[in-house]
Amino acid sequence: MTQRFSHNSSPRPNASSVTNRLVHKHGEQCWSFMWGQGDEELLIEEIKLLANDPHAPLDWVEAALICAQVQQQGSAGLITDLPPPDSYL
Repeated sequence: MTQRFSHNSSPRPNASSVTNRLVHKHGEQCWSFMWGQGDEELLIEEIKLLANDPHAPLDWVEAALICAQVQQQGSAGLITDLPPPDSYL
């Protein structure tokens, strides 16, 4: 059975502003992220908060993998000042 975890520290984007979606599966966990173009840095900050939350089933290894995937999706010149993915560990 897939575990679900909801983390609502920021408003959910409306359907018209969502331009990217990422689904990350690890074992029984499935993480789904949606964000608008240019919001990659905000999403990465939210992922870091999740990894720091003792009640969230997201560890730093999975968070680093997700951040790297977000960074790859934005690598078409949209993300220029983010640190390399290994710095999220």
